[in-house]
Amino acid sequence: MVLSIPLNAIFKKFSKNIFSIPIDNSIHRMVVSAQMNEVQIKIAQLESNGWTLAAIATELGHTPNAVEKWKAGDRSPRNYKAVSTLLEELIKRRRVPKKRRYTKGSRPNTNIGQS
Repeated sequence: MVLSIPLNAIFKKFSKNIFSIPIDNSIHRMVVSAQMNEVQIKIAQLESNGWTLAAIATELGHTPNAVEKWKAGDRSPRNYKAVSTLLEELIKRRRVPKKRRYTKGSRPNTNIGQS
């Protein structure tokens, strides 16, 4: 007795299982942003000079969340050239915005007696 199995049906079932697995977002981001764009490079330079994402966002007039997404490579700014030019100007600045006045643990504990 010879069994006749349609290979087409087997391939469809196999390919459906294999290709329906979603790609991990972090892996996808690494593959997509294997090469850093200009904005990512400039944000990294600013951070190495002591700038925070919040300070960069304030200077650019955007939200820190937007700047974080640009840095990660998830998104790029709509006005790419203008943002790139502004980032270049921030890199040329000698003065970096002030950092926090207090370090963690340097202020007296104000939560005494609260549970």
